[in-house]
Amino acid sequence: MSASELFLWSCVKGNTKTQSLSLELDNNGQELTEFCLQFQLNREITDTEYDDFTFSMGNALNNVGPIRTECYNEYDLDIIRYLEEGQDGVHATVTFELGKLADEWTYEHSFTILGEPTTNPPGCEGNCSGGFFGGHIDVDTFTELGEDSDVHDHEYDDDVDLTYVDYLNINNEDLTVCGQSFSKVGSGSTSQIRLQDEVECDKKFIILLNNADLSKSGILQIGTRFWNVVDYQKAVHQALINWDPTSGLPLQTTINGEPIELSVSINDLVNNGGTLRLLFTSLSLGLAGVHPTNTGEVVDGNDYPKRIRGDQSGTASIDGRRRDGALMMQLIDLAAFNDANPLSKLEIQTPQDMADSIAVFDENGVEKTIQMRENGITYGGLVVAPSMSEYFIYSSTTFWHYDGDSWSDSGWIDDSSNAFESIKNEWYEDNIQSDLQDLGITGDLAQALVQVQAMCDTDNNHGACDYLDILIELNK
Repeated sequence: MSASELFLWSCVKGNTKTQSLSLELDNNGQELTEFCLQFQLNREITDTEYDDFTFSMGNALNNVGPIRTECYNEYDLDIIRYLEEGQDGVHATVTFELGKLADEWTYEHSFTILGEPTTNPPGCEGNCSGGFFGGHIDVDTFTELGEDSDVHDHEYDDDVDLTYVDYLNINNEDLTVCGQSFSKVGSGSTSQIRLQDEVECDKKFIILLNNADLSKSGILQIGTRFWNVVDYQKAVHQALINWDPTSGLPLQTTINGEPIELSVSINDLVNNGGTLRLLFTSLSLGLAGVHPTNTGEVVDGNDYPKRIRGDQSGTASIDGRRRDGALMMQLIDLAAFNDANPLSKLEIQTPQDMADSIAVFDENGVEKTIQMRENGITYGGLVVAPSMSEYFIYSSTTFWHYDGDSWSDSGWIDDSSNAFESIKNEWYEDNIQSDLQDLGITGDLAQALVQVQAMCDTDNNHGACDYLDILIELNK
């Protein structure tokens, strides 16, 4: 659990004060996002009576704090937040402990808060007729490091009628993979390179991601566990930093105290009905969740060198991006890591255009913020180093093939922004505008948000409030 935003607490001297705090919490996978916390202190606050204030909430699931703020530059407020589960939401019991300067005493006051429902990104997920709204994705597969793609699939989502790529059933067919049965799901099929044709069932490998920040809506399913692609890209990098292969310990990370091994085989993936799959919602293109660019810059053999936007010469640069920014997955044989410096087998991408922090929806539909630069480390993505090509197993790229400049062209920023806005507006007009008009909401997407927010500020039971979270997301 982590708090990503805390508004300053204010103290009012000489008055009873009711104050709200707005927090955004990642509650260990629970469907909870934003809370408004209120307290009422029924005692007079003077300049000299108290030297500090503290409060806590409920029974500890996870200690988040302390966060220290100043109150009128005279009092420090230590805030330690706890959450306690309740059947109808999250319950928080607040206790105020006020220390008097001379002799100590305690004033207690309790209240209950309930969690708001999760704001999932809008759009169909998975088996979506017609694939993505407003465009399509292209998918490529590679069997040689740094070479042209073996198979390019234009409008992959339209071909298979799906908004995901299942790398163990990438052609959408009825088949058995390492003892696990897969069934055709969408209405179509294709002829991509299948992962299981490139690696034995029991061979261990590590999954690497690159350019995840540009396709932040992606959810990567590894076995039966789900990751936001940005989260995974950072997690595997951090795990490699802390791993010594000569120790005999596996490459792993920890989630909620549980060790998660990050080296897998296909046998591991299909155990308990799992797979290796990249998922999106049908509206991910409009939400800037899938990277828009063009085929030529992605499929040509340009893993190396990288490019910088506006530079079509292909000049190598540590600050550029491979494959013109397409979401890039590579698999490397675990046997490559035979000394105490695992990162020496890889190259680290440090794109100059990557934001320091990325807001994403996690695997549970809860919005969170991921720091991409910390302690001098940039988590811009990992790829197999050219010197380790013998350990390269398989690679695939996914991108939105759109009508605009490529990422490495100078016009990409304007073209991509216009494309995002066009899809969002079209989706709004096709899906919710008429419903809002029936509720008295008029105007375009931005105007609708202003009107709905105003209504919900005065009446949060108004029918228009059902659309507030979607409108907020569409206006980002």
